[in-house]
Amino acid sequence: MNNPLANKTQSVTRWIDELQKGDGAAANLLWQFLKSRLMALATRQVGFSVSYDKDDVALDAFATLCEGIRQGRYEIEDRNALWSLLGVITINGARKRSRNEKRLRRGGGFTRSKKNNQALDSIAASEQSPAGSFFAQEECERMLSILPDDNLKKLAVLKVDGYTNEEIAEILDCTRRSIQRRLKLIREIWTKELDE
Repeated sequence: MNNPLANKTQSVTRWIDELQKGDGAAANLLWQFLKSRLMALATRQVGFSVSYDKDDVALDAFATLCEGIRQGRYEIEDRNALWSLLGVITINGARKRSRNEKRLRRGGGFTRSKKNNQALDSIAASEQSPAGSFFAQEECERMLSILPDDNLKKLAVLKVDGYTNEEIAEILDCTRRSIQRRLKLIREIWTKELDE
């Protein structure tokens, strides 16, 4: 075989079969095939973590996938099913790490401001099925992409993650009033988007 990635659809199916039989080389080929897309997803999941990074999330997700395939826990028909499953594993792994980090940082669970609007609350909904979670992630990315600058995106992510306005002001090195104005702008942009 000259190029192991040439016919990806057949190759992915074959690599999964070989991985189920314990072939470590198949895992390496799958990693090469999935690596860039998985790292991009992991990067979006990590956000502003201080105790772990995208490499941790991506490698843990891939290891979980490979172990599940080896043990026969997953029935994967094609590369789309493979990617969907890996996306769910990655998102759930990142959420678990984030919850643990928040628990350690705050001495337990976290609190959310009661002033969050419906757009923020709908994006932050985390108690969903894995498939629903994956699609919610795509919607979250879409809503963030319509914000005009990176500072507003960072603010929205921090707010959805449960930080108070005071904490966000400290993180972003600005006043609480500035955070309130920016949150109002985000709400206006998102409300306009949702109304259209």
